[in-house]
Amino acid sequence: MQDKVYVQLSDFTNQQPTTTLPTAIKFNTNDYLSGVKHSPAGENDKIIILENGIYFLIAGGQVGRESGMLLQFVDMWFRVNGKDIANTNTRASLPEGLSIEDTIVLITQMAMPLSKGDTVQVMFSISDTNVGVGLVATKPIDEPLIPSCIFTMYKI
Repeated sequence: MQDKVYVQLSDFTNQQPTTTLPTAIKFNTNDYLSGVKHSPAGENDKIIILENGIYFLIAGGQVGRESGMLLQFVDMWFRVNGKDIANTNTRASLPEGLSIEDTIVLITQMAMPLSKGDTVQVMFSISDTNVGVGLVATKPIDEPLIPSCIFTMYKI
């Protein structure tokens, strides 16, 4: 049995899908990893549970766009073992006139029992593929990077 079970993942790339269908969020950095396994994007970016328990999960995405001025939406939710989890979907609305430099933080969270071998994914979808809508990473001058998404999970 693992003493501490936790994970924090982040991604330093822009994630702008070419489809409006659900897409797994990619995480290219294992900030902290103990008692779980992280399969990279080639395997649909899954977090694999190694120990039964109650887990708290939270994901924060940095939503923005590269172009366009019309109202757009980005949704984000959790999927476990390939099935969407009810009541975890959240939406960020990018209103008309929002500057390309502006971003909105989108948060989803949950607490639930997970079993050894379960897989967790953070999913998202966009309302339009023609305006560069998605998750964006930003590097402010003299400050740490703002990842496109951060995922944290720990066993309670």
